[in-house]
Amino acid sequence: MAIFREKILLILIGISAALFAASFLLGIFRLNGLSYPIILHFDAFRGVDFVGNLTDFWSIWAGGIIIAAANLWLAGTLFHRECFLSYLFVSVNVLIALLTLIITGVVASAN
Repeated sequence: MAIFREKILLILIGISAALFAASFLLGIFRLNGLSYPIILHFDAFRGVDFVGNLTDFWSIWAGGIIIAAANLWLAGTLFHRECFLSYLFVSVNVLIALLTLIITGVVASAN
């Protein structure tokens, strides 16, 4: 792909991959040994309002990976037509990876 030849895009892809890897490792080490009721969402006023199991948690993480993969595919497809959109899609990947890391950290700290 031509987007891997651009240095800035390659750095952004590496940052998003590192953030996804950090969220994966955090999920493995902090949540893998927990039993069924995993707190996925809580509110300061109502308390725990959404619980699930490990499959629900990994589905959230996989959703972030799927969105990032779609953005990466779009960035590669549109690189020669609109270079700006490639930079935009890859930059959004970094934000999605950061949000996934934040979600993983919040779920890990709540449990």
